[in-house]
Formats: sequence, C-alpha cells, structure tokens
Amino acid sequence: MKWARYLTLSLLAIGATLLIIFLRFYQLGQIPYGINVDEASYGYDAYSLLQTRADMWGEQSTSLKSFGDYKPAGLSYTIRPLINYFGLTTFTTRLPSAVFGLLTLVATFYFIKHLLGSVSLAFIGSIILALSPWHFGLSRLFYEPNLGLFFISTSLLAQVKYLQKPSNIKYLILASLLTAVGGYYYAVLRYLGVGMLGVSVLIAHFPHYPKILKFGFIAAVCWAVTALPYFGDMFGSRGLVRLQQETALHTFGDALVINENREMCYTSSAHNPVITKYCYLLWNKPGEKLVNTAKTYVQLLSPKYLFLNGYQKDVLPESYGAYLEILIPFYLLGLFYLTANLGKKKEHLFILISYLLANIPVALAGALNIHRNVVGLYLVLIICIYGIYYFNDRINGINSKLAKFIIIALLTLTYLWSQSRYLAKYFFVYTRMQPEIWLADTPDIMKWLGANSHGRGIIFYDFDFAPLLYSFYNQYDPHDFQQQAVWSTLNQYGWTHLNSIGTIVENNSNIWQAICDHQNNSSASKLLVVAGSKSEWGSAVAAQFKNYTGIHVLHEVYDSQTLYNYLKAKDAPNLAEQCSQLIIK
Repeated sequence: MKWARYLTLSLLAIGATLLIIFLRFYQLGQIPYGINVDEASYGYDAYSLLQTRADMWGEQSTSLKSFGDYKPAGLSYTIRPLINYFGLTTFTTRLPSAVFGLLTLVATFYFIKHLLGSVSLAFIGSIILALSPWHFGLSRLFYEPNLGLFFISTSLLAQVKYLQKPSNIKYLILASLLTAVGGYYYAVLRYLGVGMLGVSVLIAHFPHYPKILKFGFIAAVCWAVTALPYFGDMFGSRGLVRLQQETALHTFGDALVINENREMCYTSSAHNPVITKYCYLLWNKPGEKLVNTAKTYVQLLSPKYLFLNGYQKDVLPESYGAYLEILIPFYLLGLFYLTANLGKKKEHLFILISYLLANIPVALAGALNIHRNVVGLYLVLIICIYGIYYFNDRINGINSKLAKFIIIALLTLTYLWSQSRYLAKYFFVYTRMQPEIWLADTPDIMKWLGANSHGRGIIFYDFDFAPLLYSFYNQYDPHDFQQQAVWSTLNQYGWTHLNSIGTIVENNSNIWQAICDHQNNSSASKLLVVAGSKSEWGSAVAAQFKNYTGIHVLHEVYDSQTLYNYLKAKDAPNLAEQCSQLIIK
C-alpha cells in the first residue's frame, strides 16, 4: 500500500507542478494585454544596450537614468540577450520575471524543507506562494524585484544553514554573494540584504564579539567584491534618488496639514505664545514624517494589507490582499509560534527580525506597494507555514480521526474554492475590465502607427510617455533615439519626461493647434492620437482602438489634413472661429 500512496502523491505533485507552470506562462505577453511604462523603459533600455552598448540616454552604468530615477540595470541586461531570440516584445520583458519567479518556488521548497524537515509542508508552501495573488501577479509582469527575490530567498536558505552551523563558513560566503547579486536588480535589496546578513552574523555568534567581528568582516568583503560595480551608487545620489522621489511624492501636502494645525492652534488658544510654541513642537515635517512612517509600517504588518486589500492595482485585483484570506489564522499562529519559541532555534529569531527589518524601506517610502515589499511578503509565507506546522501539531492531538479528516477537508476545500475564484478573477475579469492600468490598446495603436505613418510626423494628445511606447513597439533605432530625444527638465519630485523623438511628439496642449496649422500651411500633414473618442469627428477617423468588448472606444487616430478638410466642409465658420480664438490665445 505504501507504493500506491507514494505513486498517488507523486502524480499529484507532478500534476500540480505542471499546472502552476502552465498558469504562470499561459499567454504571458498578452495577459495582461498592454504594457507598463516602466516595462517599456526596461525593454527599450535593453534594446539600446544590445544595439549601442549604452542605455537610451547614451550612458553606460550599472544604473539606468530612465525617467531620472536611476533604476538598477540588472533587468535590462537580463532582457538584452532574449531580444535576439524573441524580439522586443512584452513577452520578452516579462519572461525573466516569470522564470525567476519559478526558480523562487524551487528555492522556497528547499528553504521550508530545511526549516521544518517536512516535504509535505515544503510542497504546500511552494503551492501557496506560486498561486498567491502577489507573487503570481508579479511573475506575470516585468517587475525587477521579483528577480532579486530569487537571490534573496536562496540567500535566506544559506543564512539559516549558517545559523545552524556557524563554523561552516561556506554558507556565509554563499549568502553574501547571493545577497550582492540581488542588489543588481533592485536598489532596496542592497541595503536590506546587508542588514539581514548583519543580523545573521550577530545571532550566530552572540555574545562572542571577536567572532562577530571576524565573520562580519568576511561577509562584508565577499559582499563588497560582488557588489563593487554598484557600491558607489549606494552612497551617492543615484542610490537614494528613488526613495527621495517617492518620499517627496507621498509627503506632498504635509506642509499644508502642518500649517493648518498650527494656525488653528494659534487661533483657538487666543494667540497664547506658550501654547503656540507647544503646537509648533507637535506639528513639524520630521514629526509628520515619523508619524506617517509608523502608520505605514503598522499597516504593512496588518492582516488587512496582507490578506484583504493590497492596494496595488496593477498587481492585485480589487479586494485581494497579497495572500488569500484563509491564511489569516495561520499567519497569526505562525507569529505566536515563532515568538513563543525564540530561544529554541536561532532561525526563529532570524526570521522574525528579518521580517520586521524588511518592512522598514517600504514604510520610509510611505506607500503600501506590493512590488517594493517582496522580501517582507516572502517572509509572511514562511510565518504562515510555521502557523500550519503548529496547527497540524495541535490537531494531531485530537483522538477522533473523523474529526481531523473533516477539519483538514474543510480547510482544503475552502482554499481550493478561494484559489479558483482568484484565478478566474485574474484571467477573465481583472485583466480585462481595467484597460487604463496596462494601457491596453497601446500595442495596437503603436503598431498601426508604425505601419501607416509613412514618414509623417505623429502628435500624441493626452497620451503619457507615447514617444517611448512608440519606440518600444517599432524598435526605433537607439542611435537615432539617443541623438533626437528631447527630455523635460526635472519636476519637483525629480522625474523627467520624454517629450519627443524626431517628429514623434507628445503634446498635451490644445488639439486644435495641429488642425489649424493647415489654415496657413497646406503642406502640414500629421497624424493625431486623441485620448478618448471624438464622436463628432467620427467620419474623419483613420483608425479606432477599442476595449476587449469591441464597444468602448479608447483612442482614435486622425490624419490632420483629412480632419481639417472634414471640419471645413462641415462647418467652416465654426472652424474659422476656433482657429481665430487659438491665435488670440
């Protein structure tokens, strides 16, 4: 009978593995249909690196200037060789995340197996991660932290092995190397990875300070040698620019809140100088930053964020957290188990401290983003598995086999039902109903323009990042791009914007400008992309682009000469008035 049970379990494991691979790679380049602007940026930088050995700005560095945020270049360098085989497509930009996401599942299996000595729990943990809304969603998009997570997860395994055998230095060296490699993909992992290495060395040898210094030095050297190309960026403006940008964005308006509270305090206290000074002490920028960071940090640990609402629309469907809500009790049980058994195993303390540490960078940025919190969310899985381990240990004390069977069957069926609902929501509802999140009609628009512009200039109205998106889908020559690109000056948050490349222009001003150019210039001939449908110009449209239903028009393309002639024939006096008003303005 044992061989039959083994065969059944093996077939189930193989079937589950094949299903996971299928779901993660099924129509990878088409679902979600469209593209993320950062995805286009990474992809075109990879294309530029392939063609010119420099990024789209013409620079060679471990950081990509991109929109002024200096992204780590690891993802673009990973995409670069794939373009030779698959071309510059969304499939190509998403493939690294999908592959590394799959490798993370393998690392997770061995990590849990090593922690708890259970193949069953290791397999359950891998399945939960594989189909969890956050990891499944990230692995079907381009997100660079997903690649870095693979190296961090394998580093965590090496660090736990080192904790269990501190004399075996090879695991510490391996963990240091893997942590450093993860930093090539996501800047946060550079700082977080170093912190976690320091924690593991401290826990392994405490309170023997000479050993802490010795092994800490070894880890630092191994990490620094591997991280040398980006080491300088960590302590310069490039390494911290994204954190500064996000902090500025999310603290916008804090000054107004501070001033309002101070003013009310001053007024309501009848201009009392003592109370006014006290209120100034209570409301100030450092204090507001501290309060907001603390609030964000607590939210990151909360079941609401983790299991009910993850707040990132391009990764999670509405009303979904990073994990399915059925895991809430196991998360709480896992925290209880690890806290209650801190002194029994060093890895328990390491996991809890690493979890608390992993949420700090996200809290400092002030936003509940999923993709910035990959390490924290990964450790939530480990905590949940400890909760399942503890729960299983408790129900094993139940004498009734029937009662145990009913409990496990109900939990399994509830999980399968919840998981099926999520997958159906993802493929048939979520990725279809919100075209604005992924710019769903962008591939069709840009390919149509590439095939039909015939050398004419293109003006995009109310279409953000259009020149870059056009360059991505039409493989615009990177040599020409680097020479012709016109970027905006840095805005208040430190971001820049691509205004044009050659005759391809993004213009968010009055659309009548291009139409009225024909009144004084008969040779003016340009294509217009209009945000939304101009129903009153319907018969002059050159192309329409609709949502998945084929009913709602998202964008329309016009030939400006044809549109000018149409409007002139339809209502010449009104056209003349519109153009005269434009001239006056």
